[in-house]
Amino acid sequence: MGNDSDEILSRVSHLEDGDSSRDIYDDWSGNYDNHLIDEFGYVSPEIAAQALSDEIDAPQVAIMDYGCGTGLVGQALNQQGFTTIDGIDISQGMLDEARKKQVYRSLICGDLTTRIALDDEIYDAATCIGPVGCSSLS
Repeated sequence: MGNDSDEILSRVSHLEDGDSSRDIYDDWSGNYDNHLIDEFGYVSPEIAAQALSDEIDAPQVAIMDYGCGTGLVGQALNQQGFTTIDGIDISQGMLDEARKKQVYRSLICGDLTTRIALDDEIYDAATCIGPVGCSSLS
């Protein structure tokens, strides 16, 4: 693991608020996929997408990907055949990377540690793979 990876992991593990989180993930967005997949062997998106696919046999369902980051989960969901995926993340840099994957219907910049004004009735399923703010979702 390189020094760059060590530094970013140290910064992430010491996050204190949404603003610092936003800044770190904006800085990391360009290298995020490379660090997680190539250096850390990150497979959670594929596992989550397969688990959702095992439970839902209707690829047209609407899915919200909370804390979507660079879109790794959305990409894995799309590979499972899901086509209606929205994402939300605190980092615009991460959302810019997610947009490049062309698997999301819409992307929203928002803080998962605060109340998010979304209509509950429009989503059939949700994913939240990795973000610490997911524990506050209800």
